[in-house]
Amino acid sequence: MTGSVFTPVRRGPNASTCRSDRPDRSQTPVAAESERLSRAGLMVRVVSETVRIWTIGHSNHPIDRFIALLREASIQVVADVRSQPYSAYAGHFSQAPLRTSLEEAGLRYVFLGRELGGRPPEAGMYDEDGHVLYDVVAASDRFEAGLDRLLEGARSFRVALMCSEEDPTECHRTLLIGEAIRRAGLPVSLRHVRATAQPEQMTIIDPGDVAPWRSARSVSPSTPLQASSTS
Repeated sequence: MTGSVFTPVRRGPNASTCRSDRPDRSQTPVAAESERLSRAGLMVRVVSETVRIWTIGHSNHPIDRFIALLREASIQVVADVRSQPYSAYAGHFSQAPLRTSLEEAGLRYVFLGRELGGRPPEAGMYDEDGHVLYDVVAASDRFEAGLDRLLEGARSFRVALMCSEEDPTECHRTLLIGEAIRRAGLPVSLRHVRATAQPEQMTIIDPGDVAPWRSARSVSPSTPLQASSTS
């Protein structure tokens, strides 16, 4: 997509992990909260207004039905958060044809799977059983930059995070991205676009019920994704 809304943050080799355009954290009440989040390893831009973000799973929908769901929710931008933006069983949801279909429908596509994907490439982000360590992922500079881009874009557009799972409770859209937003205390309203109902409010699992914070399934960063797999 064009414009600066989803432009990646450029970081030099000696750059700080925080954006240079952020205010001095010592000068405002919001800055104090930013400092607290930094110490907690959740170094994302603190926002003062409520931001609305939607999520959707492509599942095995025909492309026309998928676009209809987006239009029913008045979505303008699809942010693809699959680590591997391809589908072996629903080829129309692979990156190139999906981008074309969305643009032909007057919608925008942006890929955020590198920053916010559920299968990071680093071996150190997995436990010995192959579960993704979400606390490690959420504390990374890459994930922080992805959340910054997402929040910035969502202030100007109606954005839907897209992955493969139709059920958001089984997807990293909820278990990683949504939970990271909740733990950071950000004023974000996250709603799911479902195939059989109106967009529903996201229910985040209480972190006390999830120990450790990791993917629900054992996965491998090199394993090809299925149409309904967590990605």
